[in-house]
Amino acid sequence: MSIDVPINLYNQRPAQQRSFETQAAELGLDPLGKSPVEADLGYALLGLLLDPDEFGAPGFINLFMPQGSISSLDEMPPIRFIAPGVINVAPGCWVDRYQSDFLLDVKTPRSKRIVRGTLECDGHNYHDRTPEQASHDRARDRQFQDQGIYVLRYTATDIAEDPKHCARDAINILLRRSAMRERV
Repeated sequence: MSIDVPINLYNQRPAQQRSFETQAAELGLDPLGKSPVEADLGYALLGLLLDPDEFGAPGFINLFMPQGSISSLDEMPPIRFIAPGVINVAPGCWVDRYQSDFLLDVKTPRSKRIVRGTLECDGHNYHDRTPEQASHDRARDRQFQDQGIYVLRYTATDIAEDPKHCARDAINILLRRSAMRERV
């Protein structure tokens, strides 16, 4: 089921009065539908985007798209001419034939430079355990990089220990890249 994203989405702030659990469920962050570390990382990302002491602070307009609502890069909402900072998160977005765990578009306030990254959860059972898994991950990384997407990989162990730290670290890396002056 696909949920339509409203056209005027940047004129709206998340409904702070609704419970975090309700918002997470509406966005498809059901731990039964994902690996536990992916669910934990998704909860951490959403929490940081809503927290007024983190990236939900004034000066940011953030959007966490429902799982499956954005199926490709072309469907990501435009953010170039929005003055505030923006952090858009799209879980499960496809980039050609590979699916990103969490695709992020990030822009610092007053910047026009948008940085796109993919936040990847690497569990030992599915990544680098066999030569085939390693080859698949490297091909996937090359595809993302060919599309101008920064690949940020975090191990399942790191995510399980502190998912909020991993999410904050990834967002800060992308924000620093957005704040950099473009080289001529």
